[in-house]
Amino acid sequence: MYILSNVRERRLAMKTKILILLFSVLFSSAAAAQQKNSYSIGFLMTAGYSDPNFKKIITDALNSVSKEGNVKIDLRWFTEENEFMAAVKNGELDIVYPFKNDVLPSLIGDLGYNAFMALTIFAKKGDPQNPLCLFAARDLKVTKTDDLRGRRLASYYTAEGYVFMRKMLGSKPEAFFSEIIPNKKGQEALDQVLAGRADAAFVLRSNILALQKIKTTEAKKIDTIACAKDFYDLPFLYRKDVPVDLVKRISDLLENADRNEIFKPFWPMMKNFGLRFLPISTDKYKPMLAVYAEAKEKGWLDDYRKWLASVEK
Repeated sequence: MYILSNVRERRLAMKTKILILLFSVLFSSAAAAQQKNSYSIGFLMTAGYSDPNFKKIITDALNSVSKEGNVKIDLRWFTEENEFMAAVKNGELDIVYPFKNDVLPSLIGDLGYNAFMALTIFAKKGDPQNPLCLFAARDLKVTKTDDLRGRRLASYYTAEGYVFMRKMLGSKPEAFFSEIIPNKKGQEALDQVLAGRADAAFVLRSNILALQKIKTTEAKKIDTIACAKDFYDLPFLYRKDVPVDLVKRISDLLENADRNEIFKPFWPMMKNFGLRFLPISTDKYKPMLAVYAEAKEKGWLDDYRKWLASVEK
């Protein structure tokens, strides 16, 4: 069985280095502009993104930036969603990056945070879409979603996997599939398909693109059946009282990362992974938020919690 550990390790290392550079640029720009000498950054880490090495590298790098730029940085890590949202609601976080789409309705819809930049991998130039897609083992010869009725699905633990799959199917996923196998990471769900433990996976498109890049032969064993519409990569978000001109300066700098000398050490890695910083507006997330609103109104989130409780027993 092929395990995607190499893909996971390389992507995590790449994202770590880029996030270090992102915040180095951010705080250096903040100090130069003399906008503010203290910022608070919040990361909501999910089960799939809680590697201690990730936290150590980010923390050490930002402590160094803080000393050099004479800017106080309050870097906060959260593993519990309720604690993260409490800090947000108390106005404690200037900029946030949640590794979880499920909190976007609250951050954008209820609390007025604004999206300004998406960190994309393997995205088409100028297109930060990274939709949830339904993938199936090629040897099943699946041509449409209904061909997977009664089959085994591997997906995420989080609500997004359940909610957007239900939107695609028009019915309860747990009634459509014979079994839904929850996973912490999208790559792990694809592992299930490659190993024959699942017939299909519902995960972000970037996972199959990573597989195609690193293990072309394995990727050919999986077909794309259908994808959700208007689904974008997770954004960096800023609180509405963060100076707009500062956000614009950062966005302009990062958008040209493939040409800006500051990023030169990262150019080979960025090219290899198709990594780009793409400016993105909050409006881009409105269709996604509308699906979450529909799920709340129609009781899908209650069904999700019941399903999750049943598989966690």
